[in-house]
Amino acid sequence: MVAPDVVHGCAQVDAAFDALARIDVAALSDDELHGYVGELHRLTSRLASVHVRVALVTSASHSAAIVAPGAALVERIDSSSARGDRKSSRPLEP
Repeated sequence: MVAPDVVHGCAQVDAAFDALARIDVAALSDDELHGYVGELHRLTSRLASVHVRVALVTSASHSAAIVAPGAALVERIDSSSARGDRKSSRPLEP
């Protein structure tokens, strides 16, 4: 399920892309075309920044899911060792 604010934000970006696609680039003066291209570069950078941020969060969340079970086992091994439990060297069940 996608959060409503994500759906709304994506719909706004999609509508903005449609508006940009409707611009008659051939009708722009050189100055207007230069400004348009500059804005497209700026928007492209912002979109790339959002993409990287989402990718980092996704990656971190995926890594945490992988590391968390191992971290729990390490804690169990450490606590067993602290108690002097000699059985801590055998594999632990999650």
